[in-house]
Amino acid sequence: MFSHISQFPILRAGRVEPEAFDYGHAQNNNVVYFDGKWHVYWKGLKDLPEKDFANPVAIGLGYITSTFNGYDMEEYSSNPVIDFGTGTWSAPLDIYTNAALTHEGRIGDISAVVFDSKVHLYFNVYDYNDTGTNRVVLMTSTNGISFTVVQEITFDGGNFGATIGPMFVADSKVWMLCGSPKELRSSTNGLAWTSHGTAISLSTDPAAFNYTAMPVGRGYVYGDYAYAAIPGSRDNDDWPEGVGLWRLPVADLGTTDLEWEPCPNNPVILRDPVKGGVWQLNPFVIEDDTYALYNTWGMVGFSNINTTTVNTLRDTPYFGSDSTTFKHIGVAKAKTKFIDDWYSYLIDGDTYKLRVNGNYITVGAGSSVTMEAISTANSEWVATKESGYWLFVSAAYPTLALTVEAGVDYRANGRSLKALAFDDADPTNNYAFHWQLSRIAETGFYVFNRDTSLAISDVATQTTTLNNATNIVSFIKY
Repeated sequence: MFSHISQFPILRAGRVEPEAFDYGHAQNNNVVYFDGKWHVYWKGLKDLPEKDFANPVAIGLGYITSTFNGYDMEEYSSNPVIDFGTGTWSAPLDIYTNAALTHEGRIGDISAVVFDSKVHLYFNVYDYNDTGTNRVVLMTSTNGISFTVVQEITFDGGNFGATIGPMFVADSKVWMLCGSPKELRSSTNGLAWTSHGTAISLSTDPAAFNYTAMPVGRGYVYGDYAYAAIPGSRDNDDWPEGVGLWRLPVADLGTTDLEWEPCPNNPVILRDPVKGGVWQLNPFVIEDDTYALYNTWGMVGFSNINTTTVNTLRDTPYFGSDSTTFKHIGVAKAKTKFIDDWYSYLIDGDTYKLRVNGNYITVGAGSSVTMEAISTANSEWVATKESGYWLFVSAAYPTLALTVEAGVDYRANGRSLKALAFDDADPTNNYAFHWQLSRIAETGFYVFNRDTSLAISDVATQTTTLNNATNIVSFIKY
């Protein structure tokens, strides 16, 4: 559904001069509509970990108005609006002066929501792994700039006990999806919370993008539905390859243990080819355009595709976290408003011809894939849904599926497509055969490879895709 619009972030940290509060990392972005424009809040720090005295966390503010073009954002002139390295803070935000917390806690995820004519900004304070000790503090602002600590938020007489996640307002209540899997909680005042049970479960498919964890996330209401954009981690606690969408009718909110409906096209965005993870997708509508800010960790610039650092980053969580790779905030765009894509782009089991720039993707001699002006039986592919992604199996050679040329440089820009034997018994062996679709035109899609995040192009290769007409694939039902 969403496609990256630039190889460069809208908020770029990573030792970029001049040295500012987010000199090292810009992360945990939140987008909320307040006082007539979109407010963007993000957490900045100069280095990791956040709990060190020398690297206190600060919060930045930016504005997005109706003139937004996807590339420019106005930053508040006196950032940061909150600086935890100065002043006196009450527990547990006093992690830089409280000896009991300094080495056991950090100011982690933040989540914003507009409620009762104020911006509510919630802060997790926790150790890295023990969610049972997670604590939450609320700060509010009547102008979106000056924040005041309200109190620590507890739950059931103890710590909040969960990582905060998607938040939204409906039915005069604040709602939050927290933890992993996602538990739904609500509050009539933003302070005392009630649990409504599990709302979004982890996948039981070991090859799914959300099999192991669904960290953090963002929420919003559009029309009759509440939506949640939630990252998914396949094989670790917090290194998501993509973000999915879920929804529930507002009228059904509060129903205990009622599972939310996943979007048929999940995941709706993948990390780009120079990133290891992608979080915090914040969709918003500017007139008729749907944008989203997202958080990602990696390197800046497609010149880094297939480098040793990036390849390691794509396989190992937080590789080079404070030396060569950084957290940034980028922009994505969708062809339609999110509610309009709530149907499966393809029909599982149906046969299609894949056409790119006038030519058909065709199985050639051996395992080769070519682009042919005239379609044949070898141009027919059976679309099979597997683990949330699509397999394109050759109709002429049903033991072969569309993938990327093997070898040490298979993640390189411009690598050839191939038709190779896939594992029809174990999808965890098929990541290189998995493809994700992002609708870019009324009948056309960018088709991204799961393992490389590169897209199919018109010369039977995979390439980076940024508004490139030669990478638009049309599916012709056979």
